[in-house]
Amino acid sequence: MPSFCVFLQEGFESSPYARYNPARQCLGEGKDTVVKTKGHKAGASYLAAKLIEADYDVSYAYRMRFENGLPHASSTR
Repeated sequence: MPSFCVFLQEGFESSPYARYNPARQCLGEGKDTVVKTKGHKAGASYLAAKLIEADYDVSYAYRMRFENGLPHASSTR
């Protein structure tokens, strides 16, 4: 299983705390917090293609499957 995913998007918004209890969230962010992440679709596509050519087990995606954007384990700040 690949340890990361390359997202082929120009950017996206995430609501990483929407499903969690803010009292248990260590950063003090509210459930309505939206994190905007810039992307580079052409650069991400190039990176994924070159990794695959070099026999790295990499996954890539053209859209988010999680309705709140990036899940909790992702770092965007």
